[in-house]
Amino acid sequence: MKILPQPHREENKPTNLKRRRFLRQGVFVASAAVAAINTTRIGNHLRTDRFRPLVDEADYAAFLAGLNLRYITAPEVIRPHRNVRNGVANRLPPKLLWRNLSKPLRVVDEICTRAGYRIELINSAFRTPAYNAECVGAAKRSYHLRNMAIDVRFNAAPLEVAKVAKALRSEGVFKGGIGVYPSFIHLDTRGRKADWGIS
Repeated sequence: MKILPQPHREENKPTNLKRRRFLRQGVFVASAAVAAINTTRIGNHLRTDRFRPLVDEADYAAFLAGLNLRYITAPEVIRPHRNVRNGVANRLPPKLLWRNLSKPLRVVDEICTRAGYRIELINSAFRTPAYNAECVGAAKRSYHLRNMAIDVRFNAAPLEVAKVAKALRSEGVFKGGIGVYPSFIHLDTRGRKADWGIS
């Protein structure tokens, strides 16, 4: 016996319409909840869009994991690339600059190894020119623009961390800048010695 397809029933229309409305409302509520999270402010001008998708994020995470760092995870490095200042969003570095950050990351990893310090937060790594312009006190030719610098807050006084970094630099582990700020330390691999905020 051949089974014929059932004709479309008019009584299904209201049910389908209700279902579509319900789904639309659910999506709207979910979007509003994410937007509320995304606009969480840190300080006066900085917020982190925790769920904002980043171009090449999975590939960059795989690259960072391939560095085999002992004390730094890929999400810690990627997090500041979601930052937004005064409406200007940061982003991940272009692929041709990815390898530049491997040296600063290895310096941070070695600081953790030598001194037993723990990373509390990576404040900044790569910055786009537009985002860098919104960072108070940032140099116009900052090494963050080249993905050669990193700002890190440790569970130790920045001056104490700087002492360890200076020792590593004097041993030839890296050539670059060390900057001390009230709550974090800046490290870069510019190829020559540069210090600020160090007494």
